[in-house]
Amino acid sequence: MGDDDAASQAVSTPCQTARYLKLINDEIKTTYLSDGSAATTAVKAAVACTIAAASADNTATAVAFKALAAIAKADVPQLISATSAHNEQVAATREIIKIQEAVHLTDHDTATKTITLESGSKLCNPLTIGSTDAIHCCNAAAKISYTAQNCSLDSETDDVKRSNIKWETTDSITLAAADTAKPILEATALSKGTVTGTMVGSTHTIGACISSGADFGGGDQSNALLPKVEHKAHSYKKTKIALKSTGNQTACPKISDDSKPHQYKPTALAAAICQLRRTPKPAYTPPHNRPLSTLEADNKLAETLTDISSPDAPLPKDAIERKALVHKFFGATPEIFKQRITDTIDKTKIDIKIRNTPIEKTPFELAGTADGVTVLAYYLGKEAAEKTQLSGSEEKLKQSENTDKTEVSKDGD
Repeated sequence: MGDDDAASQAVSTPCQTARYLKLINDEIKTTYLSDGSAATTAVKAAVACTIAAASADNTATAVAFKALAAIAKADVPQLISATSAHNEQVAATREIIKIQEAVHLTDHDTATKTITLESGSKLCNPLTIGSTDAIHCCNAAAKISYTAQNCSLDSETDDVKRSNIKWETTDSITLAAADTAKPILEATALSKGTVTGTMVGSTHTIGACISSGADFGGGDQSNALLPKVEHKAHSYKKTKIALKSTGNQTACPKISDDSKPHQYKPTALAAAICQLRRTPKPAYTPPHNRPLSTLEADNKLAETLTDISSPDAPLPKDAIERKALVHKFFGATPEIFKQRITDTIDKTKIDIKIRNTPIEKTPFELAGTADGVTVLAYYLGKEAAEKTQLSGSEEKLKQSENTDKTEVSKDGD
């Protein structure tokens, strides 16, 4: 941490400020926008565990994977909401940065001014100011035009460039704006001789007044009046904006309560950047990749295991019973859990041929693919067929038992 952003430290003009803010915005778009991969991973994990459960060779393992599939599936809506909320925050932050970028571009465009006076200056009626009368004047309308040099937001000719940016770790950023506290216009009143008779606007010197029939280019004249307005050289003021609260280094800065619109305030910019830095993109660790100790403490997993293996059975009443239940289905050590659960999803390939098409992939590789649908349908169909066959066998056994009972009854008669 610290002021380690060399790009920000190099900012000294509104143009550089606008470029710096654009670079930050580009960085945020690239690194902070979430593509929804957390929710996608949860969906894949749920499907992978469902495939592993369907292909399991024993009931306990199948229950374990069904429970993990249910946990992963239940996580999806929350991850979708979190991703949406995160991207909304990113969008709001980028909007503030974009607005402030535009503000500094406008500052750059209007800082360099050229003053011109309109022709047609005239001598106004003598004025009285205070106790002084017979004050003559020469009116000239002034025009202000802006002649700023081009401001490139993609320039890398100075230190305000992408490779120097460390906005995610720096304690402050620097903004530069035109120093409005210093005068920007200088007015000068020029005169020679006395004002007598009729004076008219000069065609030689725009904005000046001269005796009728004479002009500045026709020799040394005796009587003349002219106003002169010039733009003074502009200067810029650098302001360091803290990205932390001055009173509490663990908190974001407060937004100033001045009359500026919210998104125009430098403190609003600082607060938005600070809050975004503290909000990482939604991430997700699938249940089969979590430590066994984490699963042992997961009440929802214990409830799910109970509901799948023994519906309506009482839930574990304490940590000891919950741990024992998890160990029953997942193994009692991290090594067993990894071998039985984690590796089955991520490393052990399902090697099968369906309709003469060989498939050799892990459950996680199969999740979300056409092959995955084929494999899952195959195992589910196989399971259904086995249940149907078992049900038919049980029915035949019952009929046989009933027949035997009938024969015994007849013999007894």
